[in-house]
Amino acid sequence: MDLLIDVRVARRDSTTSAETAGSAQDRTVRLRADHTGTVADLIAALLGDLDPADRPQQATWAWNLRTGRRLDPGRPLGAQGLRCGDTVVLGPPEQAPDAPADLPAHRFELLVVAGPDAGRWLPLPAGEFVIGTDPACDLILADQTAGRRHLHLGIGSHEVAATDLRSPAGTGIDGEPLHGTVTLTAGQLLRLGATLVTVEEVPADLPGPAGPPPAVWLPAVPQPARKRRLAFRRAVVDPVVEFAAAVERAEADAALKHRAVLRTRRSATPSLAHLARAAERYAAVVDGDHHGARADHHGARADLHGTRADLHGTRADLHGARAELHGGRAEPYQGSTGESGGIGLWSRRPDDRNFLTLRLRTADLPGRLRFEQPPTGPDADPAHVERTDALRERHAVDRDVPVEADLRVLGALGTAGPVEVTDGVLRSWLTQLATLANPTDLAVVVLSDAPQWTWTGWLPHTRTLTAAIAPGARTIAAGEEDRRQVLALVEALLRQRRRGRHAIAESFVPHVVVVLPDPSLVPPASLNRLVEEGPRCGISLLVGADTPGELPPGVSVQDGEPLPADVAAQVAHALAATPDAAGGAAPRVAPLAEVLNLTDLSPSAIVKRWVPSTRDRGLAAPIGLGGKTAGGIGPVTVDLRRDGPHGLVAGVGGSGRSWLLRSYLAALAATYPANRLTFVLVDFSGPSFAECVELPHTVGVFTDTDPHRTRRVLVSLNAELRRREAVLRRHSVKDIVEMERKFPAAAPANLLIVVAEFVDAPADFVPGLRELARRGRHAGVHLLLATAKPHGAVDDDLRAEADLRIALRVEEEADSLEVLERPDAAHLSPLLAGRAFVRTVEGGFQAVQVAYGGFRSPAGRRATPTTVTEVRFESGLVDREALDAPVGGDDSAPTDLQRLVEAISAAHREARVPDQPRPWQPALAVSYTLDELPQPDTGAFAAAIGMVDLPNSQARQVWQLDLDELGHLLVFGPTGAGKSTLLDTVAASFAARFDGTRLRVYRVDGTAVESAEALLATIEKIVVERAALAEHAGARVLVLVDGHDVRLNDALIRLASGGKAVGVHVVLATEQRSAVPTSLSRLMPGRIVLRSAGRGLVEGTIELQVALSVTAHTTPAQRPRQLQLEV
Repeated sequence: MDLLIDVRVARRDSTTSAETAGSAQDRTVRLRADHTGTVADLIAALLGDLDPADRPQQATWAWNLRTGRRLDPGRPLGAQGLRCGDTVVLGPPEQAPDAPADLPAHRFELLVVAGPDAGRWLPLPAGEFVIGTDPACDLILADQTAGRRHLHLGIGSHEVAATDLRSPAGTGIDGEPLHGTVTLTAGQLLRLGATLVTVEEVPADLPGPAGPPPAVWLPAVPQPARKRRLAFRRAVVDPVVEFAAAVERAEADAALKHRAVLRTRRSATPSLAHLARAAERYAAVVDGDHHGARADHHGARADLHGTRADLHGTRADLHGARAELHGGRAEPYQGSTGESGGIGLWSRRPDDRNFLTLRLRTADLPGRLRFEQPPTGPDADPAHVERTDALRERHAVDRDVPVEADLRVLGALGTAGPVEVTDGVLRSWLTQLATLANPTDLAVVVLSDAPQWTWTGWLPHTRTLTAAIAPGARTIAAGEEDRRQVLALVEALLRQRRRGRHAIAESFVPHVVVVLPDPSLVPPASLNRLVEEGPRCGISLLVGADTPGELPPGVSVQDGEPLPADVAAQVAHALAATPDAAGGAAPRVAPLAEVLNLTDLSPSAIVKRWVPSTRDRGLAAPIGLGGKTAGGIGPVTVDLRRDGPHGLVAGVGGSGRSWLLRSYLAALAATYPANRLTFVLVDFSGPSFAECVELPHTVGVFTDTDPHRTRRVLVSLNAELRRREAVLRRHSVKDIVEMERKFPAAAPANLLIVVAEFVDAPADFVPGLRELARRGRHAGVHLLLATAKPHGAVDDDLRAEADLRIALRVEEEADSLEVLERPDAAHLSPLLAGRAFVRTVEGGFQAVQVAYGGFRSPAGRRATPTTVTEVRFESGLVDREALDAPVGGDDSAPTDLQRLVEAISAAHREARVPDQPRPWQPALAVSYTLDELPQPDTGAFAAAIGMVDLPNSQARQVWQLDLDELGHLLVFGPTGAGKSTLLDTVAASFAARFDGTRLRVYRVDGTAVESAEALLATIEKIVVERAALAEHAGARVLVLVDGHDVRLNDALIRLASGGKAVGVHVVLATEQRSAVPTSLSRLMPGRIVLRSAGRGLVEGTIELQVALSVTAHTTPAQRPRQLQLEV
């Protein structure tokens, strides 16, 4: 346990419950203790750290001010729920602080957005609440422009009703006067004098992406009704119709009397009737037009009224959405004080568009409603046009909308004015950022010598950049030398990020925000460099000055709303008590023992840990910390079966790649015994595996780049695969998972092959391993490949096979894209060693701090003494004790990884876990003697010559030269390769087994041609004589020819062709195969090829180390090299 807490001493005349964390009498101390240490140890340490005059004179109790609960002296500290930032109160029992009231169940919360009370918060359970300046109000405002009893809120189960209580200043709602009682929607702004408040629903949803502003369609403007059409009907049309009807009646009456006249006028009368009917039809149309125009006019007015009503709802929704998108209705830090449950706490991520969007102030801004209407003609109704224009004008402005600024776009944001104002504005901006972005994604640097900025030491974001170099140190600096050091840290990061090609600010993690209340504290050259180059590299500035002219060029000057200092300090304390895992953040350090949850690195603890693994069908072990748990951060587990079966690891030197491999192997070994899982470790570049070589699970370690050796390993591993497949076939199971379920005792251990740097491997080695792993998945074979430079080394097949991807810091974005398919790993800080990203098929993408086994926990005792040390944030780089102390502890003590390996080895022995078969035997020794080799016990004419390596059978054995089977032997090798020594060994070994009555040995110097010809002629006579006999008798003849000349070929052919049948055997040692004719080599099937520098061994052969015939007075130059045997 390593926490920063405040300590307060309660006095008899004090009202402790009314005090708040961070008061003048609080002292900040660092508490270091084991979780098994007791509260009594804490009280003793705290009292011992106090001056005698400040110590309580009576029996001392301790309380946690945050919870109001007493800390039980007899209980372990780990069970007390202490957090960083808590205040521990010491005092007599009668001075116990009041326990904080439990929050009532509530669905709504009131947040003060702007004004003198900005930052205050009030839960709203069902009931009635009054807001104003009167002390009897539920929320008492310090704003004197607000009324004594200004606003009434009625809280229901699903809605909130607001009523203005006839306050002199009135109440505004979203820029409009509040009349009567209005039902509020979440996020609407209420103005009470100079104070802005809002009601939020719990939990508040994060705003979605901004869409285009909605279009409001206004009805077409109608033309006014035309009265002249009605007058025309009355004056013209009606008389014509009446005249036509009268004429028709008159003609009908005179028809009988004046038929001739009627016939004469019939041609004219229809024309008059047609005229009358046409006039009537026209009148009907005109009359219809009049009524239609009147209906259109009334309809347009009705549509406009409906549009106006709809606009109220649309405008409210849009106004609220705009407020959220521009920094939120409420200040983001409202929910971080630990009271409301953390609305939106650390909710933004670097890939969010509003990651560094700040709320500056509220203002009246142009409305976002977009009005559209059909074209208006010249005859449009003026009254309707006037009403439409008034509607447009009314909604042209949004009232009290938050003004936002994107720090990633601006790069540097400044404010000017009196120091008390600029400090308040900078506090507001910094507090917003600290509550919206978690410490993994955002680093804060504060350069100020003013004491009012010491509260920033509680912000966990000030520990981000120093986590790897000095855990506990903070990037806040007061003195000149401290500022120089912290500024150098930032500039070094700037130089490193500038080297990244094609990078954008959003891709750099963490983003760094430098807070500079006084720009004169930083050299102008450094300040201008940060302003000009920092934004492109994920470094932004917040600057304050007395006048805008004092701000550096390139800084965007903005006004803002100050945040009270006590609210900022309260928020910082609350953030310090928030677990690093909030929002999914990974911690900065992950001790191996903590990752494994092992407080006791003993063999018995390991055995207990192994027992549950016998029922586990996975192969899972933690690689670090960063996962979400109910209690905060937790281990990130990788399962070879679920996430694999094969994996790829990338990371440059210094990123923590070696520690990742070692810690993961140790975690696997601490989780599964050796009969469940074994390791083959391949390291061509250096001691990447270190202590893990000593694990009982490690059945093979390979570091040789010699092509013959790498081929030997591949042959042995393929033999191991065949052995496993034979086991599965014998038990009639399809794979090792079924084997473990049905026949656990007979199941072979799973095999994990780890290659520390596969780019350095010989050309055919990694492809051979991949083919082996592909075929061996069902038999429990897994492959983990690591490299510093994956780009160009990872092909499509490897990407398809390696589902598990882990990337620590890499040099180029292309390397990160190769492994993660995203550039994040290229922008990890070099100061954050051990930070990695894990990508799995099922688990997605996750940040993790890999386990580090280099810490040196105290050995021989289980508990760390409880100590407290006063911390002064204003003392420069803050945590000088942490900076000066070695991270690893006592260098002479074993590391936690070393202790864990020793405990696993001891547990392996205590639990009597059987040793597992090795995939290959140790390499042949440099030399053997004949005395070490057992001679054959058969009657064959054979003798032990040396040791042979049989990787295809996973064995080594004595090799016997059986001349009954071979007949003759050819030996090839360059000068000095050991041909003469080999002939000596053959002679000595056969002579040791066969006495003079059964063996005669002839040594022929092939370079002395004349004498050699004479001796071979003598031996040839023996062959001829014996061939003439029905059965040859006599001793075996062994002819050892040292050197070769073409003039001896005929004699040697005759000896080889007839010698075997009569007991004459030839061993010919020569330098070049080309000197031996085919007719002779065909008669000598046995081959031994001495290895020569620069030449590989012939494929399909086995390796032989010839034994020496003597044990003393033999120089290394006289010893034969390893040989290759062809059979």
